[in-house]
Amino acid sequence: MFHFYPHISQSFIQKSNHFDSLMNTSLPVIEDQLYCIISTRLNGQIMIDFHVSKDNPISDQKNKYRVLFTSYTSHRVSDLIQRHDTICSKLSINHSLYIGMELVKAEVCLIMQQQYCQN
Repeated sequence: MFHFYPHISQSFIQKSNHFDSLMNTSLPVIEDQLYCIISTRLNGQIMIDFHVSKDNPISDQKNKYRVLFTSYTSHRVSDLIQRHDTICSKLSINHSLYIGMELVKAEVCLIMQQQYCQN
């Protein structure tokens, strides 16, 4: 893959494959009290849109609120997430790892001048 994309080093590809193996998909998924959608914007920013439940994961719309972070780098978005006490307290370790991997994918898309939307 690094032959096609000279901006991405071979060590980065190897490390990303290692991170994929950290996510154990055989474990049951435990729903956090939030979910998020990660995408890139036309102005070159990464956007992460959190939907947070106030009480429990199975609640109606009026008990939810949104938190939106945008920045030009995944590192800055990650820093913003870490500074938000409510979001950090509700994120599981697996969900945090997943978000980190998706942020890396979004930043690679920005480098490659491609659009990205988490599916």
